[in-house]
Amino acid sequence: MTTKKVLSSAKHSLVVFGLRESIHKTFGKYLASSVLGFQATQTETRFHYMIPPMLCQRKVDHDSENVSSVDTASATATTTTTAKDPESFPPNYLTTSACLAILDDLSSFACMAGDRTHRTGVSLSLSADLIHPSRMTALSEVDVLCKIDKIGRYVGFLTVEFVDRVDGRVLARGTHNKFLPTGFLWETILSKPFFPLGLWLFQKYAGPQRYTTAIDYLFPERQVAPDEAKSLLLTTHRPASLTKALGSVWDLFSLTPTATTTNTAAPIAPQEGADNTNTAKGSNVVKYVYATEVTKETKNYVGLMHGGAVGSVIERACLTARQRQWNTQYPQEPPVAMPPMIIDSMEVRYLSANKGKLTVEVWDDAEASTLSVRNGAQQVSSRSVGVIRDAASGAINVQFICHWRLV
Repeated sequence: MTTKKVLSSAKHSLVVFGLRESIHKTFGKYLASSVLGFQATQTETRFHYMIPPMLCQRKVDHDSENVSSVDTASATATTTTTAKDPESFPPNYLTTSACLAILDDLSSFACMAGDRTHRTGVSLSLSADLIHPSRMTALSEVDVLCKIDKIGRYVGFLTVEFVDRVDGRVLARGTHNKFLPTGFLWETILSKPFFPLGLWLFQKYAGPQRYTTAIDYLFPERQVAPDEAKSLLLTTHRPASLTKALGSVWDLFSLTPTATTTNTAAPIAPQEGADNTNTAKGSNVVKYVYATEVTKETKNYVGLMHGGAVGSVIERACLTARQRQWNTQYPQEPPVAMPPMIIDSMEVRYLSANKGKLTVEVWDDAEASTLSVRNGAQQVSSRSVGVIRDAASGAINVQFICHWRLV
């Protein structure tokens, strides 16, 4: 039986330093501030995490109704009853994009701790999948387990699980693939011979000691009991900008509808051997376009849009587009409420850096299975896809796929 090697005190301090810098200088202030502690080895890091209310989406009241999920390929349906049941629709649940943002930030620190030269790198792709959203509500505590699958010369692969602290059940999981090279200077300063000196320089000149946050209790010279740290987290010991944002992190993102277009497009990926009738004739695709802009609050260390912030923009755009689409398809008077649904899975590919003004394009995948509601009278697609473009050049910076679930 092999024993996992625990991180040295210097590497432990490096992770703490990274958390502090993330809290005070990046979009990570909305993510890393809720870390109550961590344990790390060379191959995995377990963060004790309290889900902050600002990352949660409040429940929208809907009438009880029968809904069913229909797979168009098999033509089978599973019917469930969605009364106002907190088990099926939590009142204040962690959104998929928030889950994606958390695993982006925390797995980056795990990668930095396990890498030989402690590289931070940049994200190539992120994915998140909610398994038990009803158990991931505001102020609940989970373990975020970041496992290093492989770190190579250029690319790192990590798997992340959100685990219930009581029974060990996996509540959500995701993956993070990173491009690691960060330049000769960084890799030299934090290489093994110079690591203690490099860490001392970073702590002295890059991390002013005036900061006081809940994460400070992780430092040996500022020992605070976890319960006291939790109290600090919920009260005064936090950056001023974080206190102002306690309402919702969603308020940081401004989406302005700019266009709604209908295009004739073939499915994204026709399957060999399948019925590809629609591939030849194409399908009508309604595309919803939004304008947004990278702000100070949504940036990372180098002034570009944080990968987790990108996920939050995507989810908000998808939710807004889905509501607009519903209102267009069913314009009855009085209005027919859209059935309660959430995005429970998200995949994001980062092709280029996001900065300045951006446009977000969202449309339904016409070839995906449909979600049938109100006894089959109305149907919506189970998958939304889209891209984020640079507003000036039109170049694609991000591609994404979001999967919907009725609740």
